Amino acid sequence: VMPGLRTGFLTVPQHLSIRASSVLRVTGWMGTPLMAEIGARWIADGTVDQAVTVQRALMRERQALVAEILGDAVVRHHPTSLSAWVRIPAHWQEEWFASELRKNGVAVTISDPFMTVKVPRPNAIRLCLGGAIDTPALHHGLMQIRHTMDQMPGVHAFDVMY
Repeated sequence: VMPGLRTGFLTVPQHLSIRASSVLRVTGWMGTPLMAEIGARWIADGTVDQAVTVQRALMRERQALVAEILGDAVVRHHPTSLSAWVRIPAHWQEEWFASELRKNGVAVTISDPFMTVKVPRPNAIRLCLGGAIDTPALHHGLMQIRHTMDQMPGVHAFDVMY
């Protein structure tokens, strides 16, 4: 909810509590007590619930903007997701597309870091919508993506020489 706290809270079913505790002990260091206390108080007093409500409303707005500008290129998504996947045609390369966007100041992520098994790549890019960006900047970035998609060459991306 708030990564600045640098602490996390986990709720597990009773029958998994011993296993979860064991995993947490061997995979983590002690959290900062002050941050844990702040987080616990925010959970208890409803601050976290309010933050989640605000975040979900913002993500709904951002997802709607993504769908409006990028249309059918958007892969099925959850309306409050912090990210969106944008499909690009099979004859385009993710790396090249991401590189072109970077030249215009738009950072996206290709699919490779999200692949867990050796399956065909989805030929899509991932947009992070949860960052600290205002709506005009997001709109501008999405328009850059749309413009780049509109300018990308078709299947025959070469010049014919006679």
